[in-house]
This record gives sequence, C-alpha cells and structure tokens, in this order.
Amino acid sequence: VSAFLLNRSSDLDLIYILVGYGYGYYLKENDIDQITKELSSLSSKGITDLFLDSVSNLEKVGKFINLAKRVNIRVHIWISVENQLKNQNKNQNYDKQMISRAKYYASLKDIAGFHFADLNHEKEEVKQKKGGINLFNQFVKQVVLELRTINKNFFISASINPKKTTGKHITFLSQYFDIIIPKIYKENDIKDIEWITKVT
Repeated sequence: VSAFLLNRSSDLDLIYILVGYGYGYYLKENDIDQITKELSSLSSKGITDLFLDSVSNLEKVGKFINLAKRVNIRVHIWISVENQLKNQNKNQNYDKQMISRAKYYASLKDIAGFHFADLNHEKEEVKQKKGGINLFNQFVKQVVLELRTINKNFFISASINPKKTTGKHITFLSQYFDIIIPKIYKENDIKDIEWITKVT
C-alpha cells in the first residue's frame, strides 16, 4: 500500500513519500538551491522522485529538472486541490484556472508528471451543491485528460485525506490516476489504518 509518511526536517519542510515505484521528497521552489547541492547524495540513497510545489520561476525550475535528471531523479509538479467544490463555489472560474495552471507547468521539458494533493471534497459541500459530485468528477477527468493529451507518458498521481468528513470515490478516481495515495499522519481523525484497506 502506498502512503504518505511525514518526515519533517528542521531545515526543510519535506515529506517522505512511498509512491509505489520509488521514494521521494516534497519540496517548495525556495528549497531548490539547497536541494540542488544534495541531488547526487539523494540519488545515492535511493531517492527517485521529487515533488515540487509553489512553482513560479519556470526557467529556474527547468534547470533544476535537468540537473535532477542527470542523477536519475524525476521531478513532478505538486498541485493542491483541497476543497475543489468549495473553491468552485467562491470562484466559478476555479476549475479553468487550475487546468490552465497544470497545462502551463506541462510546458516544462522533462517534467515527469503531476501530483494532485488532497483530491477529495467535504461531503457537506456535495449535499449543498446541485450536481456536486458530478462537477467534482468532471474536474478530475478534464484536468487529467488535458495533461495526457500533452504527454501520454506523464505519471499522474493523487493523494486522499483520511478525514471522515471527506468523500473519496476511489473507483472513479482510479480510472484516471496512475496511483492514488492515502495520507498517513499523526493528526488525522481516524485512529487506526483499517480505512486504508477499505479505500484502496
């Protein structure tokens, strides 16, 4: 079973990830300078993937991806989509903006793929919004298919939150993602890991 395992560093806010086909770290764009110095070391220790959040400087990120590739480390773009339905209620263009953002990142040469973090919705949001679950599913389908059109080889993953208040719809999501990762962390409101076997 693939899962998120928190491993926070005092210097960098990193999340150690078991992604099913390798091991990786979560990092933000302002971590790039420090991580660049450690790429060879990370590779030698079995790190195969890096998940990069908060991207703005595509030129800098592009150079980083190239350096990582030289030591056989793949770089994925991390996109947070928590509470998609709630955000859509506040901003009718939210879905279009998220899709445009993903396509913008897809222009990066040698990007390995995309990770959509916290891809679930509050159950109450679905009850309050007519056609809520269909809107959520349509967003998932559209963004993934748009990326597949750009590069059919993108590795596209998603994480789900174990909170009891969130909907997960694994059967539907599994049609579009290469891997779905249930998050394991100390603060979750489920006291055991039985839920992992139920949703995977």
